[in-house]
Amino acid sequence: MDFDSEIWLSNASVAPGQVWSFKLDLANQKCTTNGAIDRASVEFPTTHPYRHGKVGSRYSYLMASDRRNCNLPYRDVVKFDSKGKSRQVWYSHGCLGEPVFVPLHGFDSSQLGDEDEGYVIVQLYIPEKHVTEFAILDAKHVDRGPITCIKLKHHIPYGFHGTFTPEVFLSTTPIRAKL
Repeated sequence: MDFDSEIWLSNASVAPGQVWSFKLDLANQKCTTNGAIDRASVEFPTTHPYRHGKVGSRYSYLMASDRRNCNLPYRDVVKFDSKGKSRQVWYSHGCLGEPVFVPLHGFDSSQLGDEDEGYVIVQLYIPEKHVTEFAILDAKHVDRGPITCIKLKHHIPYGFHGTFTPEVFLSTTPIRAKL
């Protein structure tokens, strides 16, 4: 395999990550697809952690490149609506890590409030300045950009993966995080 720009494991120009639609008919053991249903090159979708996979769930937040003829690096966050009613994009000024959804009401949000009530936190590396920030987006209005950024005094090497947990595991007594 030839890699894009000689970047290891990079073949996004040949096979970009895409959002596809599948319909599973479990009774008849059939699967049909409508193919790719969004134009962006995407990876690592995140959803509401307490509504993931439930009937009626509709929003995904994706690390993306939504810029024409540019599948890498991932610079944008796409809020994808599986019902096809809306699509939002935040065009960042850096390179993104994996977005993480943080529900506004914690576990209670499994039944309380709207599915997109919460925050999307994403690591943002700005190569021109060699610095890292954490951008916090309102999950309802991703296209408005960050409601705040946490600027670090140093950079974190660019990477993909991220996970949110409401607890810090440094001591035997958990500490609850609050936003």
